[in-house]
Amino acid sequence: RNTDDKRKNKYEQLIKLRKQKEKLKLQSKSEQENKEKSDMCVNSHEAVEYILHTYADEKRKQIDELCRTLFQALVWKESHFKKVELTDDYSLKVYDIFGEPARPDLSAGERQVLSLSFITAMAKSAGKEAPFIIDTPFGRISKKPRKFIAEQIPDKVSQLVLFVTDTELTE
Repeated sequence: RNTDDKRKNKYEQLIKLRKQKEKLKLQSKSEQENKEKSDMCVNSHEAVEYILHTYADEKRKQIDELCRTLFQALVWKESHFKKVELTDDYSLKVYDIFGEPARPDLSAGERQVLSLSFITAMAKSAGKEAPFIIDTPFGRISKKPRKFIAEQIPDKVSQLVLFVTDTELTE
């Protein structure tokens, strides 16, 4: 009888251990699945970040080139400025013919042309045709440069709407 009881007890322990083993297998499998899901989320996040940064960098370079071209086309002292640059942190820098920073020395009109160039570059890089609407774009620009810009800007955008005063644009 004692041997039968021991055998029965051992058999019950064996069954318990098998159940615990199955439970641990299921937990391990669930943990493994959760780890795989977590790894997939991390990898997906990294891929999306990479795509976003690559796209943003390409757009920044495109805007940089368009802004540089537009500024050189619109500014009336083109021989005075060597380069316009849109930096990695989206700051606009202007350099004179000696390669020195010129932005602090820009006149109000030159700053307005820089802004106009940047905004136009952003609109063009979007790839969508939309009207370009500007309110008093020549208010801070002297007469001769104003005439030059007024002649140049219509060729730079697909549709232009200007709100101007009678003294701002006379011809």
